[in-house]
Amino acid sequence: MKRIIYLLALVLFITSCNDDKVIGESSLPATAREFITTHFDGVSFSHGEEDRDNGKTVYDVDLNNGIELEFSKSGDWISVDCKFTFMPESIIDLLPNGISTYLSEKHIDSKIIKIEKERGGYEIAINNLTSDLIFNSDGTFIRYDN
Repeated sequence: MKRIIYLLALVLFITSCNDDKVIGESSLPATAREFITTHFDGVSFSHGEEDRDNGKTVYDVDLNNGIELEFSKSGDWISVDCKFTFMPESIIDLLPNGISTYLSEKHIDSKIIKIEKERGGYEIAINNLTSDLIFNSDGTFIRYDN
């Protein structure tokens, strides 16, 4: 009997941990849909999930070209991971100028492949460096992060 109760509790625990809900593009907040249309025109929505991340609702989106996006509950972008291509210039233009200036001076031939908005700044991955670059919210370089 104890074994059955233990197994039942385990099954309930495992199923309760998965808060992911598969969604269609129309279920995304309007701001997120607009971001996709503006910066990835002609790229199709492939898969979406409504998820809980640190107690907050987020939307994880995969586009059909392999790009992964994350949005807040209100639809503001949190991260863009281009994986197999370079970041669109239209998204780079959203960053503080200090980031582009730093990259053009210190990493001349590099291209941004991933941007994550972090508390107080940005985490940037470039194509020719294994470490991420950490910038504050003003675009000032802080450090390399392994």
